[in-house]
Amino acid sequence: MSSEIPKPKFERLVKAYQEIYKGLPALVGGVVVAFFKEGFRRQGWLWQGRLMRWKPRSRGAARNRGRSILIDSGRLRRSIRVLSSTSRTVEVGTDVPYAKTHNEGGVVQGTASVRQHIRRAHSRGSQSVREHSVRAHTRQVSIRMPQRQFIGYSPDALKRVERELIRTMKRKFKT
Repeated sequence: MSSEIPKPKFERLVKAYQEIYKGLPALVGGVVVAFFKEGFRRQGWLWQGRLMRWKPRSRGAARNRGRSILIDSGRLRRSIRVLSSTSRTVEVGTDVPYAKTHNEGGVVQGTASVRQHIRRAHSRGSQSVREHSVRAHTRQVSIRMPQRQFIGYSPDALKRVERELIRTMKRKFKT
C-alpha cells in the first residue's frame, strides 16, 4: 500500500495553500485594524487579556459629558488602516498628526487664542453682578496628555490573527 497523495488531491491542497499565502497580508491587516479600532469601544488597551483603561477626560467641560475618550470627530479612529504590506510584513498605523501624542502621552505646548468676551463677577451675599469687557488676547499653554494607547504591539492581537488564520485554513482545506 502506497502512502502517496493522489495527484488531483495534492494539486487541490497546493492551490488552497497558495490562496491562503496570497491572502495572508490582507487577513492580518484586517484583523489587526479591527483590534485597534475595538479599543475605542472598550475605552482602553487590551494587554495579555487585561484591559488597561484609559484615564478619563478632565471633568467640568460641558462638551466632554457623555462623550467617549479619544473621540471628538472620529477622525483618529477612522484613520487607522493598513499603511503598507508585503508578503512578509504588514504595517498598520495612522497619519493623524496628534495620534502619537495620544498613544504615547506627552506635553503639548502652544499658543491659545482667547476671544473678546464679557466677564461677570458675582458678589458674595448680594444679588449684584458686575460686568467688565475682556479684550481678545493670546496666551501660552502647556498641557500634559496622559498615555492612552490605542495602537502598537499586543499579544492579544497576535492571538486573534492566529485564530483567524486557523479558521481560514480549516475552511480552505476542508473543501
